[in-house]
Amino acid sequence: MIIPYFTDNHISGTNSENRVGNYLEDSLTKLEEILQVAKENKSPFILCGGDLLDSPIISLTICDKILDLIEEYDIPIYTLIGNHPMVNHNWEVSQATTMAHMFRRSEVIRQLDTLEYPGLLIQGIDYEKDIETKLKLDGLRVDSKEERWSIAVVHALIMPKPFLPTVNHITVQELECNYDIVLCAHYHQPFHKIIDEIHYVNPGCIGRTSIDEADIAPSIILLDTEKRTNRRIILKSAKPKEEVFDLSKVAIKKEFNNEIEKFIESLQTTQFSDLDLIGIAKEICRKSEVSEEIAKIIIDRITKS
Repeated sequence: MIIPYFTDNHISGTNSENRVGNYLEDSLTKLEEILQVAKENKSPFILCGGDLLDSPIISLTICDKILDLIEEYDIPIYTLIGNHPMVNHNWEVSQATTMAHMFRRSEVIRQLDTLEYPGLLIQGIDYEKDIETKLKLDGLRVDSKEERWSIAVVHALIMPKPFLPTVNHITVQELECNYDIVLCAHYHQPFHKIIDEIHYVNPGCIGRTSIDEADIAPSIILLDTEKRTNRRIILKSAKPKEEVFDLSKVAIKKEFNNEIEKFIESLQTTQFSDLDLIGIAKEICRKSEVSEEIAKIIIDRITKS
């Protein structure tokens, strides 16, 4: 059978910064294309890596539009939770969220736990606080390999290469794993790595919420359980970056990121005589020759936090 896999839709009723057009309509159009692909391939269900929704609470109108669309095709979607639809990174205290309501309201959207078929095992692993640390300690291990294709679907910051040391993450090289394939989510950039014959596959995010993601081509993975293969296909309904972002802001964003990096680097070398956070920030900006505009943004963010 053919099983589509997608992740990180971040469906929301509002446009993110620098996003143009109608984000909600674009999100539903892409979701419908995924459902159509599943229908054409006679897929019994679809897998989602989490963050279908962008926040714990979205309007019931949007909730109904999502569920009505899925129910129209009558193809179940098994999804992880992800960090965005949860409260305080804790699913146990998130039962009043929209995601929990969707699970209760409809049979076509279901929480992904364990799915077993002849010759196939699919194990879902939801996001939780410090999940990357847990993966470093415990790894990803299936109890019995048997003669079946074992698939782990994980919402965690699994990276193809080392990332910022200040951000908790784990690389595919570090992860102790005995599954045949790991379907990754949470990290929005697509990648496909093979380590010791284990496939680590991330199609990238469906919902491009940041201008940094303008070059991502929203795509899905088609899993063939008979051939035990995976294939990435780009969604035809995904608009080009020029139609979804105000690209004139790219240079400003890049300058801001560079200035922030300079600011952070200075934290390691600057000595302070008091604990006045705003004074510290101003001093670092001065020594790092951060522009007045960026310095103002930094100070504004500190005072609002």
